[in-house]
Amino acid sequence: MNYLEKVVLKGLDSIYEVDAFEQALEVFKDDEDTGVRQIYDCLKEALKAKHQKEIEKGKRILEAYRKGDVKIEKTDDTIVRVESETTPGKIYTVNLKDGSCDCRSAKTLSYAGLWCKHACAAYLLYGDSSTSPQRDKTEIDESQAVLVSELEIKHENGDSFITYGNQKLKIREKRPNSYIPEEVSFFLEGKAPEMVMYALENNQPLLLIGESGTGKSKIIQAFAHTTNTPLMTPCGHAEVTIESLLGCFIARDGSTIWKDGVIPTAMRNGYWLMIEEVNAIDPGVAKALNELLDNKKITLTIAGNPKVISANENFRIICSSNPPENPIYRGIEPMSFEFFDRFPVVVKMDYLSPKTEERAIERLTGFSDSGLFEKMVEFANRIREGMKNNELFATVTTRSLVQWAKLIPQFGLRTSAEIAVLNKFDPQSYTRAADLLNAYFK
Repeated sequence: MNYLEKVVLKGLDSIYEVDAFEQALEVFKDDEDTGVRQIYDCLKEALKAKHQKEIEKGKRILEAYRKGDVKIEKTDDTIVRVESETTPGKIYTVNLKDGSCDCRSAKTLSYAGLWCKHACAAYLLYGDSSTSPQRDKTEIDESQAVLVSELEIKHENGDSFITYGNQKLKIREKRPNSYIPEEVSFFLEGKAPEMVMYALENNQPLLLIGESGTGKSKIIQAFAHTTNTPLMTPCGHAEVTIESLLGCFIARDGSTIWKDGVIPTAMRNGYWLMIEEVNAIDPGVAKALNELLDNKKITLTIAGNPKVISANENFRIICSSNPPENPIYRGIEPMSFEFFDRFPVVVKMDYLSPKTEERAIERLTGFSDSGLFEKMVEFANRIREGMKNNELFATVTTRSLVQWAKLIPQFGLRTSAEIAVLNKFDPQSYTRAADLLNAYFK
């Protein structure tokens, strides 16, 4: 118990009630079963926070491994040897079958079904569903949603892949490139991410359709960052021209030269190209994409001479669209079936499930209040339902929920809701949403 207090729970006393913990220890002396339950109930949130710290440390170990600073090796199907990042040469042994490790922290954490940092690093690198230790059903359900940065990495024939579900996505060699996105915190759940990974891995044109804030852009940015892939993301609008897409002549140093547009630039260099809100582009201009979608080629006419550009094998074309039937998205038109049918993979994106969205708010704000976050997500889903039923002409994205939660410590719940959510609505929707807010947060 002294080790639990002084080492495992160090710095976490603000998350659990110290007095309640000490009372539970007293109960434990007379009734071990009741005492253990009370101890666990008291420390549950603190242990979750501890485990999150272990995951972050595990990521750092994995990053050090990728840089060649520490060694991690799998000696057989279940045993992984992990070198300490703080004591060079010190090796810890992790068993992938039961999650055990011979480090000092592992035994105490194992009582709560949690992993130490060395086990986290081992599972991030080598773990899969066949070797992961069994957990209770609640934890299994919660673990179905995973951050892209926490995806498993596997090695096959000298190549590395991130894996999710039944799909994998190749990781490119890490080279400096300003088009590689910054790291994005994005949760994956359900089948949609598998469909996206399938299209990207198998070079299939991909169309993502979904409401604002459902993660259409974020999922591609997250995969691009994790796989070291340069990504170009032009946004569709009524002023997009053929020249901006394909290229045009420009004056430079007294001469006229050809400058590639965004499409041939991405094609030649093997970048991913994501055209956001593609149905906001004039349909006549959008037809320039037809040849690319059909044949992975594009024809440029330069000084009257046609030139066919074939895509680099690493090039991918992705388009995204808000649902055109929803009146809150102005300036977009339904895509013609001719255009729509050219995408072999069409994925409809939706908002995160309530529990995952609550976890996302917690992870992205850095503080925990499960009761509050649950109500916030319920409120958001009621607004989203009202939008689908044409009762409201606004929505609440996960991004807005995170912004709202971050403001609460400074401005309180209702003022923060106005700043981050309600003030984005039209007057009629504002009034209805404010009434709902008062109903949820009396």
